[in-house]
Amino acid sequence: MNTVGETAYYCCGVRMADAEKKPSLLNDHYARRFMDSHGLSVFSRLKHLDASHMCSIVRAKLIDDQLKKILSGDQSTQVVVLGAGFDTKAFRLGGGTWIEIDDPAIIKIKNQELPVSSCTNPLARMAVDFSRDELALALQEICTEKKTVFIIEGVFMYLDESEIKNTLGLLKARFPEHDLLVDLMNEHFIKQYMGKYLRAIGEFNCSFKFHHQNPRGLLKELGYKDLLTASIFDHASELGQFWAPRFLLRILRPKLLSGYTVNWMRQDLCE
Repeated sequence: MNTVGETAYYCCGVRMADAEKKPSLLNDHYARRFMDSHGLSVFSRLKHLDASHMCSIVRAKLIDDQLKKILSGDQSTQVVVLGAGFDTKAFRLGGGTWIEIDDPAIIKIKNQELPVSSCTNPLARMAVDFSRDELALALQEICTEKKTVFIIEGVFMYLDESEIKNTLGLLKARFPEHDLLVDLMNEHFIKQYMGKYLRAIGEFNCSFKFHHQNPRGLLKELGYKDLLTASIFDHASELGQFWAPRFLLRILRPKLLSGYTVNWMRQDLCE
């Protein structure tokens, strides 16, 4: 598994820990299946990162809730989870036709611990070696006739700008009309608030590559338009996951609110 793949165990561990709480935000009781001795070891080295735990779980909650709304409007929507890690949305949400794409090592573990055959929604998994530019070939196998939503969660910060542009270029070339659910973290937020997390993942030879003052603006330049932008910290405060009330954050920490967001975007065909 590549070094970025190790962070998949961290995100899975966060969902596992959340599932053990009452109440749980996600109730992802599937997460525990993937946490073998190696996964638990990775999580134990990062379990002191309380703020990062909160960001990860609230991010997932925001994406889950928006996806539920999309699926309630069209149960036939095709959902492609790019860089899926140990994501279990296909098992937890109702409706949709699902495709999970990730590194062969992760897909192998997922197939062993949570087989496609046990999913109540139509689900396929695709193993892609991103380092060999296999994504373009994989996308050729996916139907373009359905309404398609791409979920790219917890991925872009580990790619550099050219890799992001290349990935989105492949999506746009194959799917002229598609939606995107993606989390975006700006440079100020990374510098101001992510030092502890970056030092921790540095132990796995992993780092953030995407440092941009306005990542949402970059995606708009690439032909996407905003449908919804949700602040992770604003939502965390609303859910009681963050100590500061929303009105105080808006007054004292506006850059915190705007620094890390979940975004629902659509390819703008007028561009």
